[in-house]
Amino acid sequence: MVFTTMISCGSREEDKEVYRDDVACSDIVAAVAEALGDAYWPDTDMPPEYLEDMLGMSADLYVDGAGQTPMISTNVDTLIVVKAKPEERDRVTRLVREYQEALQQDTMQYPMNLGKIQASEVEVLGNYVCFIQLGADTSTLEEEEDVIEQCKAANEKAAEVIRQKLK
Repeated sequence: MVFTTMISCGSREEDKEVYRDDVACSDIVAAVAEALGDAYWPDTDMPPEYLEDMLGMSADLYVDGAGQTPMISTNVDTLIVVKAKPEERDRVTRLVREYQEALQQDTMQYPMNLGKIQASEVEVLGNYVCFIQLGADTSTLEEEEDVIEQCKAANEKAAEVIRQKLK
C-alpha cells in the first residue's frame, strides 16, 4: 500500500543521476519562483522552525533548507527544499514523505485544495529532498482530475528547474 501511495503521489527518487552538492536551497527556491512567474503563489519564506514543527525534521539532519508558502493560509502552494546530511538523506526523505502523506489524509482541507495536495510530489536529487505542491489558480477548473493535471504539470516544471539547477 505504501508503494502504491508513493507511485500515485508522484514521488520519485533519482539515484542513477549525479547531482551537484553545492547549491544553496534558497537559490533553488528562487529559480523555481522565477521560472513559474505569476503561476508561483508561495510568497512567504519558511523559518527553520517550520521544518521541525511541521515535518519533525531537526536541524541536525540537514545542512541547508529553504521553503515558501503563501501568506494566505487558505492556499496550499508550497515548495520545500532541504539539503540533507549524506548520512541522514533516507531519514529526511522519510520525514518529507510522511508529511506529504499526512496532508493527503487530512480530511479537514479546503475542498479547493484537495487536488493540489493529491498532486504533490517528493523529489530526491542527490542529497536534496524537495516537497513540491504547486498549481496556482485552479478555481476555473471544475473537475478534480483537471486540477490534479494542472498541478502535476506545475510540479513537473518546478522539478525540472530543480534538476537543471543541480546538474
